Amino acid sequence: MRNTAKYFSPSSNIRKLFTPPDSQIRPLDGLRALSILWVIAFHTAFLAGLFISKERYEVLLSSKILRPVWTGTYGVDVFFVMSGFLICRLLIQEYDASGRIYLRRFYLRRALRLLPAYYLSLGIFYFFKRDDPSTIWANLLYVNNFIPWARQYMQWAWSLAIEEQFYIVFPIFFVSLYQLRRGRLAILFSLLALAVIIRLLIFVYQAPHSYIDALYVKPYARYGAILCGVIAAYLVNYTRVIEVITRSPGLVSVSLMLVGLGIAVLS
Repeated sequence: MRNTAKYFSPSSNIRKLFTPPDSQIRPLDGLRALSILWVIAFHTAFLAGLFISKERYEVLLSSKILRPVWTGTYGVDVFFVMSGFLICRLLIQEYDASGRIYLRRFYLRRALRLLPAYYLSLGIFYFFKRDDPSTIWANLLYVNNFIPWARQYMQWAWSLAIEEQFYIVFPIFFVSLYQLRRGRLAILFSLLALAVIIRLLIFVYQAPHSYIDALYVKPYARYGAILCGVIAAYLVNYTRVIEVITRSPGLVSVSLMLVGLGIAVLS
């Protein structure tokens, strides 16, 4: 009973908020906090258009000072990277420990972790939103990002759909990848290159007509960010990348500068 009671202890749980376990990756906590603040800043500025005049809102849109805020949607990509990293790291640890991946147990853990809170939120939204719920079935099945944006129910759940689709597909891909003795990294980087090509093709031929439906919410246009996290987890576990980073801080600084320059050019 004592062990059970501590899980429901307010004081114990509050302490854990400020003293995370040793197994937790602290840099990811910081990255997660910065990303969510970035996303909140973007949505706050975006929704300001509902309360101010069109002229004042256009001034905000053209403000150079607020330009970083208007790119806050990239915070979602950071979350995708972290999801890819954490899930791949979890599967790698399980495979290294037992020599196999228990897919049934993985899916059960994901379901227990995600479905109750998501379905509760969906139920609350349904109770307060009196609009047409004819596409709510897509949310229940996590395929709402394939419904046209204007018809999506609880539209902001598109990112949850992408992550759930990743959770369904990736473990099977991971098991298949581990059947290969060589060439795993080559396959991962090839898929990353393909993700860039897919985004470019969609951006040129489809996005001008419907940016959100064609590019913003589709898993085949978004999996590149998740795959970056997967590749990072693989490198951390199976290469000497951490050792190189620790011994060569100058190389890290130069790499970060080049990455920042690349992001600026792409933006």
